[in-house]
Amino acid sequence: MGTVLSEHQKTFRKLVQAHIKKSGQVVRVLAVAGPNGGWKTTLIRALIKKFPKIFTEVTQVSTRPPRCDDRARRFVSLLKFKNEKIILGWIAGIYEYWYALQDLMSAIYNNKILIFEGISRLEKLKKILQKKFIVSVIVWVLPPGRSVQNIVAVLEKRLSCRPTSQQSDIQKKLAEAQYRIIPEVLKKADLIIRSTSFKTDSDAEKVMNKIWCMM
Repeated sequence: MGTVLSEHQKTFRKLVQAHIKKSGQVVRVLAVAGPNGGWKTTLIRALIKKFPKIFTEVTQVSTRPPRCDDRARRFVSLLKFKNEKIILGWIAGIYEYWYALQDLMSAIYNNKILIFEGISRLEKLKKILQKKFIVSVIVWVLPPGRSVQNIVAVLEKRLSCRPTSQQSDIQKKLAEAQYRIIPEVLKKADLIIRSTSFKTDSDAEKVMNKIWCMM
């Protein structure tokens, strides 16, 4: 059974297919994945800063009130949110986080490599557009460590330094990293980055060199 698409998603697919037919350019996506505390955000910021003409992080539309640590989000009221032509997203509690038609198409028309944090949006995009229209690379970001236990210890230290972190939430994230995310990373990564605060630029260059060959 095929994927059931909304009217906005159908419009999005038609626009993308028309653009590909005219320009010959497929949609290029970089998914930056990994456990909480792995410094995915740091790598994403480094890529956009170092290669601004190549990468873009598509703006998310959110109904959540803005915070000082928010990145790449456009905040709207619940009333205005109803007028957004939403394509990809999810609901987290009472707040909604989505990618809008205009934001995605703007990035695609500019032939930028779209950066998504995590893999779920990439998988949804493939269902909407079909895999033949997308070239994607998944980069997994982990802290340095010779064993899973070493990596989890670094993650715990990083998460504990966050002022808004609750201990119960930290333990939940660490368990998810240890038993699901890290084993998954080690099995099927296109590229693994061992992140530290001292080599952000070199990590960005490593990612760029890898995906240049694949895209």
